[in-house]
Amino acid sequence: MGEGDTYLSDRWGRMGEPEVVALLRDLVATRTANPPGNELEGAEVLSAYLEGRGVPAEVDEFAPGRANLKAEVGDGSRTVLLTSHLDVVPPGREDLWTGDPFRLRREGGRLYGRGASDAKGSLAAMAVAVAGLAREGLPGRVRFAAVAGEEVDGMGSQRLVRQGFLGDGVVVGEPTGLRVMTAHKGRLKVTLEIPGKAAHASQPQEGVNPIPRAAEVVLRMEPLCREFSERVHPLLGPGSLVFTVARAGEKANMVPDSCILQMDARVVPPWTVEGAAEDIEAFVGRLSGELGFPISVGI
Repeated sequence: MGEGDTYLSDRWGRMGEPEVVALLRDLVATRTANPPGNELEGAEVLSAYLEGRGVPAEVDEFAPGRANLKAEVGDGSRTVLLTSHLDVVPPGREDLWTGDPFRLRREGGRLYGRGASDAKGSLAAMAVAVAGLAREGLPGRVRFAAVAGEEVDGMGSQRLVRQGFLGDGVVVGEPTGLRVMTAHKGRLKVTLEIPGKAAHASQPQEGVNPIPRAAEVVLRMEPLCREFSERVHPLLGPGSLVFTVARAGEKANMVPDSCILQMDARVVPPWTVEGAAEDIEAFVGRLSGELGFPISVGI
């Protein structure tokens, strides 16, 4: 922290705002873009903050540079878990930002920086709240977990579940426009592989080009994509199934031997991710038979 960045624990503003902002500044400065993650640095920032206020904290580094932060205050038969994630999506081209994406700044009554909203702002607020609750004493237990890997595979949250670091109730610090949300979309990553036969581009008749096949698959998947979007939840809105990645070939003078299509599926209750996966696999199986070539599915 630089001069003037110290945590103002002895003279909080309304809702502890100065301390929250100071902590958020340090969290935003940690470069935890995922991939690759590097959440350890952010976990150590939170650990130093909590330990400095007498709250024992554990940095759980479960892979090089990948870590969760865990803390617990109070005692009792009932437990609430406060949790959010340390990793952030990559900033993209940093020269297109109006300032350093990893330096918190205030403009027009708003705070800007990579992860300020999703979701280091909630981590800072939760940490400050936990430190305050520790001083007051509680007739119950509050757990705090800052997790790794939310933006890619949920590895940090999965580790918490395996460790049993849970609660009777959970508050997840995802940005929701300050609306309390009691539901969440499920997610599936779908990979389709369309086969072809490699050949030199000067003799395409010797091969089978998978790219036109993939284009036909994209068009013929439209009914299933529409079915996803027609499932609407009163809080979450519509589900979705969209193509997000198409990849084939290594050289412009070669017919590729396969084409990879990736899709992002968002599933709304009461539909389950298991049911959605079964529907996708069944649809692709029928489509493969209609088109006359195999389509492998990975979910």
